[in-house]
Amino acid sequence: MTEQINTTIAGPEGQQQPNINVINHNSNGALKGNPPPIFDGDRSKSRTFLTAFYLWRLTNKHNDTMRKPYSRVTTLVSYMNRLQVDSWKEEQLDRLIAEIDDGTQETDEVL
Repeated sequence: MTEQINTTIAGPEGQQQPNINVINHNSNGALKGNPPPIFDGDRSKSRTFLTAFYLWRLTNKHNDTMRKPYSRVTTLVSYMNRLQVDSWKEEQLDRLIAEIDDGTQETDEVL
């Protein structure tokens, strides 16, 4: 759980320093918020799916899974699961692996 704590720190000779906001993040690395629904290939639902994923991504913008493009892409495609998207998903994962094998860094937004 993320919590914000206001704290006052004593400076030299006991003088009070201004309040400092300290943010404590989950240390277990779990993603927060609501993940998107599983996308089944119905194109009429693609915008809803992507909006839900973007919201989830923004909620977790400091989490390594969402900060690194490689992990973000693999997470995204893991929420696509039906016959209509299986071949597309396989193709995208093959392209992702090829990019990494060719030397693209996992942190490169090209992915």
